[in-house]
Amino acid sequence: MTSVPIILSFSQILIVLAICLYAIFKGHLEWLLGIYMAIGMAGGSGTYMFGPFAHTYVILVALFVATIVHLSKRQDIKLFPPRDKWIVPWMIMWWVWIFLLIILFKPDNKTAILMSLIPRIIAPLPIILLFADDMNKIKNFAAAYILTTLFSGWKTLFYNYGISYSFLFGDLSLRQFGIYFLSGQNYHWFSYPFAISLIMITTYYLYFKSSKIFRIILLICAMNCIYFLFLSGSRQSVGSVIIVLIIMISRDVFYSRKLKLGSIAILTGAIGIISLYILRVAPYLIVRTGEYGLIEAFNLVSGRLYAWTGGIKAFIGSPIWGTGFKYFGSHNLYIGTLAEQGLFGMGFLVGYLYFIFRLSQGIRVRKENNDERLWCLMFLSIIMFGLIHSMASGSVVSVWHLYWPVAFLWRLEYSVTESSSIHKGMMRGAQAVVLAGKTS
Repeated sequence: MTSVPIILSFSQILIVLAICLYAIFKGHLEWLLGIYMAIGMAGGSGTYMFGPFAHTYVILVALFVATIVHLSKRQDIKLFPPRDKWIVPWMIMWWVWIFLLIILFKPDNKTAILMSLIPRIIAPLPIILLFADDMNKIKNFAAAYILTTLFSGWKTLFYNYGISYSFLFGDLSLRQFGIYFLSGQNYHWFSYPFAISLIMITTYYLYFKSSKIFRIILLICAMNCIYFLFLSGSRQSVGSVIIVLIIMISRDVFYSRKLKLGSIAILTGAIGIISLYILRVAPYLIVRTGEYGLIEAFNLVSGRLYAWTGGIKAFIGSPIWGTGFKYFGSHNLYIGTLAEQGLFGMGFLVGYLYFIFRLSQGIRVRKENNDERLWCLMFLSIIMFGLIHSMASGSVVSVWHLYWPVAFLWRLEYSVTESSSIHKGMMRGAQAVVLAGKTS
């Protein structure tokens, strides 16, 4: 079924505009950013219509106005952390290289590339750096992202496919409707926000260890995300988020917070049960026609080898600057970069990955600032999710979550490290005073 833009009702438009106005006057740019980064992607169609206007422009305008209000209330504005500032000119040079390739080679999909690169990748980054050291705003951003993703998923199901609640509960797998995948514009794009929301929900679950009611709500949200992940048909996203969640839950940082094993068992059990149930009642959502079992379903080599081979051939034919995005379909971040941007583009990508590696080294298991470090781990996990699934789908301009979580992590990790150093210095000073008093 072909997706159509989702037209919001008059009451829904009023609600969204009310949220925008409140966020603007209160300076809650993190709310608007969470909505902006999630809406459309999880909507399947990619576009929500506010009357004659696309959501991209409405939310983006509100976001920049809220940013101005936020700046007017802050006196100490430090956009870039003092550490690793080399990444700023590095990314600017990379984007200039991409623009240059588009101008010289004029690929057929240049408009789509530019619309992905400018409003979705470049525009949010300076806004993120303004508040990424504020834990309350980070939590608000994650909450807005999760709620928007869930709303978009259900809105797409009811609006695009006309399925009511009464029919849905009779056939959760949608088999009687002849719908196997909620593909929309791009079924991988549809799946990304649900996987990212699942990572955020897991972080919230581990953070609020004392609130049972809130944890129950989070488990319900997690089950909704899993449901839409399976309906998306993106096995790359399903497999990648499972790997990331295993890494997250098994990290010593969670055990250092004195979490009970029962809490972890409830979280993993709930995720596992809903996954196994969906796989049992609707195995075709994962194992497709002509495939035999889960092993073949997740065999990325057999399914993507033709695309990878084509990308390598394209790179060999033009190794310096690639095809200028004329060959766009390698289904692999790294091979695709070589094919589309050549060795120069690959050099920029390697430098960016090195920057991510440096940031990951700053996350340590320490007793102090564990709450903040948990959220640092969340952003790193989102980055890991992007890097893993990009081996089978995605490119440097289509996987947006390879960029905005890095901006969060860069700012937050430096803030946590600095506060940790200050705390240690104060402790050492206090100990020195105590020892001096004893000796005297």
